[in-house]
Amino acid sequence: MIEQIRADSIPIYFDPASVGAMKDVSDKEIHQWFSLMNVLFLNEEESIFLTGLVDIERALDYLLEYSEVVVIKRGSLGAIAKARGFDSISVAAISATVVDTTGAGDSFAAGFIEAFASKHDLTAAITAGTELAAQCVAIVGGRPRVGTAI
Repeated sequence: MIEQIRADSIPIYFDPASVGAMKDVSDKEIHQWFSLMNVLFLNEEESIFLTGLVDIERALDYLLEYSEVVVIKRGSLGAIAKARGFDSISVAAISATVVDTTGAGDSFAAGFIEAFASKHDLTAAITAGTELAAQCVAIVGGRPRVGTAI
């Protein structure tokens, strides 16, 4: 399926979701998966687990060996991203009254993907991701109830 998606030039965005799920898979297999993806989304814990590096810039460079774009979500510190051949871009988190962090990473990814797919601008994409994540953490649950003003 992935080969067909790539053959049709449809970008693939991948977020492994947790370190727990990756512990049962070899590094070699994970790296093979990453090589098939256009954009990787990781949180800091995942990036440290996969690279063995606590220096975020070095982790980005390591992961760029496998994927064209790498985004590391940093929670209250915002996000940092880098595309092959370019400098990293860091965006601070948007101030929000944190009520519940459920869904914040997925909300970030949704904001990022929409902006990156339409604008092909990494700064705009991580900014959109942080904006949507800030809205998400300001409510209870992973999505607002119908009619909720944020």
